[in-house]
Amino acid sequence: MIFTLILIFMIGIYTCQSLACSRFGKYYPGDENKTSSVFSVLYGGVCTVFTLVFTACTGGFPLAISLPTVLFGLANGIVLTTYNQFLLKSSAMGPYSLVMIFMLSGGLLIPVLWSVIAEGNSLNALQWIAIVLTIASFLILNLPKKGEKASLSFILSCTILGVANGVYGILMNTQQAMTNNTENAGMIVFTFGTGAVLSFLLLLLPGKGEKFAPGASMKSAFRFNKTCIAWGLASALSASVAVNILMWILSKVNVAVVYAMTNGGVLLVSVLISLLFLGEKCTLVKAVGIALSTAAIVMLSI
Repeated sequence: MIFTLILIFMIGIYTCQSLACSRFGKYYPGDENKTSSVFSVLYGGVCTVFTLVFTACTGGFPLAISLPTVLFGLANGIVLTTYNQFLLKSSAMGPYSLVMIFMLSGGLLIPVLWSVIAEGNSLNALQWIAIVLTIASFLILNLPKKGEKASLSFILSCTILGVANGVYGILMNTQQAMTNNTENAGMIVFTFGTGAVLSFLLLLLPGKGEKFAPGASMKSAFRFNKTCIAWGLASALSASVAVNILMWILSKVNVAVVYAMTNGGVLLVSVLISLLFLGEKCTLVKAVGIALSTAAIVMLSI
């Protein structure tokens, strides 16, 4: 029961993180083409500092860091940067509903299949049914609107996004398993620190038709207002809390259950927020999607 409550708490945190992230993009006053990289620098930096401070306050210094943690962390930092870049790219190319389907499905299916096939973990019939219902709710709640089209390049971009989301989960889980849950802070620091550094370097690259001018690039990128900073910090701090809980709970709960509940739960809560507070109408299709997602979460909680 306690782990179910913790997972529900995680769903709430991740939902807040997603909402705050979207608000950051809305109020960011700098070059819109650099929004993702600027946010990634802020996001990665805050998460790294938060984890170091939290670890110091809980007596975890010096950090336990082995070579596998360094390598997995660096690799996952690259994956995280790829995810952030393709999330922005995909969202600009086609329907966001399809972006969500690929992103959430990849974040759920790839870690689950890896856990079952590569790591030999097993799921009972009820858990498999719950995962199928979760995927079905992804599809139903994110049906493209009439007339929306998807190009081949858009589908490819969404596929890379989904794979990156799934590989991120695999690397987190594999590192945690290899180190017996003893180097979680080091993994988080290397993952998000690497992501922040890579995103900063990407900001130095000139855009199409621009000359290489690092000073001018930084000036156009790092422009903030109070509202933008507030939402950015809210998102980054939410993510910091969530990822530290995630690394701990991966050793306590079946990986499939963790990723199914968090991905499905965030989508469910986001839809409910849009219906209750953002004025969206509850259609029959949405009602079915909400029912399926709720049923899946209940099954996974049993």
